[in-house]
Amino acid sequence: MDDAAKYAVESAEKMEQLNIHKQAIEFYKKALELMRKLDHNEQIARLMIQLANILLRMNESDQAVATLDEALAIAERNNDQNALIDIWNLRAEISLLKRDLNGVAKYAERTLNLAKKN
Repeated sequence: MDDAAKYAVESAEKMEQLNIHKQAIEFYKKALELMRKLDHNEQIARLMIQLANILLRMNESDQAVATLDEALAIAERNNDQNALIDIWNLRAEISLLKRDLNGVAKYAERTLNLAKKN
């Protein structure tokens, strides 16, 4: 990771710790832009999961799902099992918040199956 990307990630994490979510989102987006230029796909998926978590805390569940969908495609291409577990787990959480019990069951089952393999 280059210095600018590292700084953006560290800044995003600090803003997140301080519950300054809008600034954290901006720093994560900047970090993602830099990571894409460097083609660090594994780190991109992880950052997108962190971004989706913040979006969810800000009640932006649709944006969180869209972000997770993009992270899912990257994690699947990279066969990143840990990222996939986190993605499906967060999708289950979003489904629970939306009172979508079928979605909860579907995503929780995917999480569990991957965790058993891992």
